[in-house]
Amino acid sequence: MKQNMTDYNVLIANYLEGHITPEGKDALMQWLRASKENEDYFVQMAKVWEESTIELQDKESARKAANMFFARMQAKKRRKLYRWVASSAAAVLLLLLGLQMWDIELPFGDRMLTVTACDSKKEVILPDSSIVWLNARSELTYPKKFGRKRRNVALKGEAFFDVRKDKKRPFSVNTPTMTVRVSGTTFVVTDREELPHAETVLETGKVDVTVKETGRKLEMQPDRQLIYNKKEKSTEMRVVNASDYTNWRKEYLLFENTPLRDVFIQLGKWYNISISCKTCSPKLLDTPVSFTLDNETVDDILSILQSITPLTWKKTGTNEITIE
Repeated sequence: MKQNMTDYNVLIANYLEGHITPEGKDALMQWLRASKENEDYFVQMAKVWEESTIELQDKESARKAANMFFARMQAKKRRKLYRWVASSAAAVLLLLLGLQMWDIELPFGDRMLTVTACDSKKEVILPDSSIVWLNARSELTYPKKFGRKRRNVALKGEAFFDVRKDKKRPFSVNTPTMTVRVSGTTFVVTDREELPHAETVLETGKVDVTVKETGRKLEMQPDRQLIYNKKEKSTEMRVVNASDYTNWRKEYLLFENTPLRDVFIQLGKWYNISISCKTCSPKLLDTPVSFTLDNETVDDILSILQSITPLTWKKTGTNEITIE
């Protein structure tokens, strides 16, 4: 069925907000490739979104304002009038919308870059010299050049960030679940589609985390872990040893009096496997252990842990291990 312009306006809005479906994205990409005029239209929308610096919690008002803007854009047929409306309406949107280009992935290769780490870790140096370590099965999208007011990237999966300090240009990591905003610090963000929770662990500095679903904003201090339960829409702040969650980017893992529950999480990430401990007792999971992992296999590590703790383990699949 042929789509009218209103349909594409909705697709554009959903795309810029990060809520577009795979089917919608395919339809939008096909429309963009159809003509240079369509591409220019989309770029104007993206620019307004990107340049906005005001935060707005009322998403319904934002959507209404966006629809008004789209209607005005569509009403103008000639190029000169089209551009004039885009320019003047942008000022209105900056006040009404406050929407930010967090996880937009512009379909033009010279504007946005996407790096994917499949089965291994990958190091990425951003345009501002900040460093990102992508964990396996993760994806990072960022602009080829950061703007004058902000540094925004999008993440799917898990990554460690060592952000270069720049108070004039806050650095934001946008995931499907949350937005983490900093000026300069080191931290880990994890948000995988298949996991029931998203989390941030802060190693140094200070970060502000905004949960998209609830709009709740939390400030984190070093050695804190923020966990958001996607199903229950609840948040939990824990005191942790941040290095237990950040050492995976190095060539070794170091645990010092780390509870087994956290050890299993990190081992799963390190070896890119699934470790289930649903039947484990709380007492076992709270047992602290200390060791350094270098070139050992997961079988070696679990056998050692079995010799010093009352756990048992077995392989239940190619990349699956069950702890009891």
